[in-house]
Amino acid sequence: MRASKYFFCTLKEMPHNIETISHQLMLRSGMIRKVTSGVYTWLPTGLRVIKKIENIIREELNKIGAIEICLPILQPIHLWKTSDRWNTYGKELLTMTDRRSNIYILGPTHEEIITYLIKNEIHSYKQLPIILYQIHTKFRDEIRPRFGTIRSKEFIMKDAYSFHIDTSSLKKTYEIMYSTYQHIFKRMKLNVKDIEANNGEMGGEISHEFYSYTNNQIKQFTNLNSNNNNIKKPIVLSSELTSKLNQSNTTSKNNMFNLIHKPNIKIQNYVKTVLVKANKNHQNKIIGLLILDHQMIDKKKLEKIDIVHKPIVSATREEIYKLTKSNIEYVGPIGLNITVIADTSLKNLKNFMIGANINGKCFENINWGKELPLPILYDITKIITKKDSHKYTLKPMNNIEIGHIFQLEDKYSKKLNATIINKNNKKNFLRMGCYGIGITRIISAIIEQNYDQQGIIWNNALSPFQSVIIPINRNKSIAVKNASEDLYVKLKKQGIETLLDDRDLSPGIMFSEMELIGIPHFIIISERYIHKNCVEYKSRSEYKKKLINIEQIICFITEQINK
Repeated sequence: MRASKYFFCTLKEMPHNIETISHQLMLRSGMIRKVTSGVYTWLPTGLRVIKKIENIIREELNKIGAIEICLPILQPIHLWKTSDRWNTYGKELLTMTDRRSNIYILGPTHEEIITYLIKNEIHSYKQLPIILYQIHTKFRDEIRPRFGTIRSKEFIMKDAYSFHIDTSSLKKTYEIMYSTYQHIFKRMKLNVKDIEANNGEMGGEISHEFYSYTNNQIKQFTNLNSNNNNIKKPIVLSSELTSKLNQSNTTSKNNMFNLIHKPNIKIQNYVKTVLVKANKNHQNKIIGLLILDHQMIDKKKLEKIDIVHKPIVSATREEIYKLTKSNIEYVGPIGLNITVIADTSLKNLKNFMIGANINGKCFENINWGKELPLPILYDITKIITKKDSHKYTLKPMNNIEIGHIFQLEDKYSKKLNATIINKNNKKNFLRMGCYGIGITRIISAIIEQNYDQQGIIWNNALSPFQSVIIPINRNKSIAVKNASEDLYVKLKKQGIETLLDDRDLSPGIMFSEMELIGIPHFIIISERYIHKNCVEYKSRSEYKKKLINIEQIICFITEQINK
């Protein structure tokens, strides 16, 4: 591609009021442009990265026999009413009405549609197991779209669905998919951890979330232009906060607590608050559950408590925001007029931290009977064995959820009456798994792990271009012009995606723009070295240049790309 023919949309200035590095760099490098809150146009540079991510995912899924399909964006409301998710999913559902007053849902996910398809198309157990997947645009009416493509209303996602004759078959495919996810993220060179997760409104018993960790210690939830975000900053409590504390108890004169930035490191005495739906007969719609940050809720234990809704249903983001005026990461029990249950392990906990119901903030030095009354105590957490301990890694605050896989069992097949005749000629409800990856969210995650002061640092597999030729004073030197044109043609013939910067710009502007975009391999052609049959090579991730014979540069670039 010639730069003179390319659609560059780079920005010199740092965008204002942008909270994450990835969002800033995606705007500056010309990957995206905001249309309205939570909705973005993907420009050519961004789209080239999307396509490469999609190709990696396709290749890995095709290896395990998954088959690509394309499900409709518009979903009839009756399927969601049949599954009962019309009532439980919340106002994140975007809907539209056609000219005949039929209501449709703009699909945030496709469990109902795919189950309806399989119900009508699979007639024998011999056709199972089967894995179907799509890469498609999804829609969620986020109450507060933030962080660019990390939390948006419209996004691209890979969602796969597997169907099985029994749970044993489902578990085998689930393990295969789990391994496939690891291969996908490894090929993207993305630093990812997984944890056992809560299935929430999706249903089923077992699920895993995959989180991308940022290299820096700055939280994605704070202003990245500010300094010392991790330093404790005591502040004067506002009247609203004071009233919250007074609702709980009188502050101890001997125990000074502070409102601080929520730490983005592992804190053993951080008490997280999980909000779930209450039994319909209970006085509150929502119940708060208190557990330590490294603990996991045991759903079977929780369902034995009368006041809790069965099955367990997590509060929606809208309900959480309406109740706390904050995001789920910062929820705490102080000032909430709801029933609160704490795990028995918290009974003797002292001087702990807890969410302040203010985005980015938490309280420290909290004690039972002083700042908070001791809640109802139940054993509600899982016992984590050494064998399973890797599943329960503490989630850091500076993370991005990029994937989630579920064993849904027969939740949707029962609702939609999707059955199969087994080997014994008996009718079974199909078992189902679902597997999601947020493609546009992954781009943000990769950038958060790979950038410097100059811009993005893409790896060979994902960069919009693999190499760039920068001819110095091209229009003043015939030798430089001819050498750059000749090399450009040869690189293209070798299948190396190359950008030739043939614009009449100063070298400084060309370098700064290409470094901002993040192309991994620079080939610099100048009068100084071309007469010696040499060019300069510079890696985007390193600052040193090296001289390479022009006859050897194609072989050298090929080796670098294939590393």
